[in-house]
Amino acid sequence: MVQDSENLERPLSPCSVAVGSFDGLHLGHRALIGRLKEIAGERDTSSLVVTFDPHPRMVLAPDSDFRLLTTVREKRAILSKLGVDFDTIIPFDDPYYNQMTPAGFVKWLKSAFEMEYMLIGFNHRFGCGGKGGAHNIGSLAEKYGFEAEVFPQQFVDGLNVSSSEVRKVVAEGDMALAAKLLGDPYLVIADRGEDGLWRSESPAKLLPPVGCYCVVVNGCECECAVEQGGVVRFAKPVPEHEAHIYFIDKQ
Repeated sequence: MVQDSENLERPLSPCSVAVGSFDGLHLGHRALIGRLKEIAGERDTSSLVVTFDPHPRMVLAPDSDFRLLTTVREKRAILSKLGVDFDTIIPFDDPYYNQMTPAGFVKWLKSAFEMEYMLIGFNHRFGCGGKGGAHNIGSLAEKYGFEAEVFPQQFVDGLNVSSSEVRKVVAEGDMALAAKLLGDPYLVIADRGEDGLWRSESPAKLLPPVGCYCVVVNGCECECAVEQGGVVRFAKPVPEHEAHIYFIDKQ
């Protein structure tokens, strides 16, 4: 990996690129990433996921009570598990990025990452004002010399798989349904602070409702309590300073 002129990591080889917020990395996202890896294999390119931090909604609607399904650390842990070759996090609070036109954005992707193929979800919008998306990605691809594909909406047992739906389910504490929509139990990476208490790295991280849960922590079955203020307490000691908590079900 090398650093480009905007201080973002980028692969050295040509890339097939998937762009999106990918909050939660649910089954819809995972199907899209599976398609990305398929494309990359067919074209003998690297697979690259380009995503954003902060989440665009936190920048565009800062007064909203938006809650994240995945922090940067969680997103990168899941992407690594899914077998993506590279990921790049765009600092969306930087006007250099959030003020790009749709044409400027795809030209930048092509230049910065040697993009040969661009894959987006059916509802993803890009460029200032969200003026880029499924309706014009084909014409942009033709104009700027890459191929493009729009990935369709995904369903699980008739349920729309979306970040909004997962967010609703987690907020209700239905962790079994959350796992069904995500493809894995809901992940919270927590750090032990100097006060000995465990909290997520981000105050915007959506935790399940206050209560007791069956979880797997760093590979071990355990019970934990989610408390007010975003504190997580475990029923038995966790020796590490970082806890990967997978929420299985509510007790």
